Amino acid sequence: MTPRRKDANQKAAKQVAKVTKTKLPKGEDLLGSDELKRALADAMRKK
Repeated sequence: MTPRRKDANQKAAKQVAKVTKTKLPKGEDLLGSDELKRALADAMRKK
């Protein structure tokens, strides 16, 4: 794995960890979660 790809994977893993630490009720559809959508949109803006 190239260093650049490794960095991208690490950043993605951190974003996933950050999003999954949110306090969503169990069983909530994550794709329908406004909080998840905001977090993903924010992550895309920071690229």
